[in-house]
Amino acid sequence: MGHTQELGIIRQFAFVLPKIMKKIYRKVLINEDGIEKLRNTHMETPVVLLPTHRSYADFLLVSYIAYHYNLPLPVIAAGMGEY
Repeated sequence: MGHTQELGIIRQFAFVLPKIMKKIYRKVLINEDGIEKLRNTHMETPVVLLPTHRSYADFLLVSYIAYHYNLPLPVIAAGMGEY
C-alpha cells in the first residue's frame, strides 16, 4: 500500500476538523497514558490500529489525534465489505 502525505492538506484538515467536531460532539475523551504507550511501542515495532467503524468519525479522529500528538500519521485502508 502506498500513500503520499500532502502537508498542506493535512494542516487544513487539522484546522477544520476540531471546528466540525465541536459542533457535533460535546467532548472527545483521549487516554493520554495510552497515547504515550502507543508512542513508545511505535518506536520498537509497527502498530496496526483497528477502529470499530461504528461511524465515519473513527478514522478522522484517529488521524487527527496522531497529528495533534505528533505521532506518525496512519495510512487508512477502507473498502466495501459484505456483512
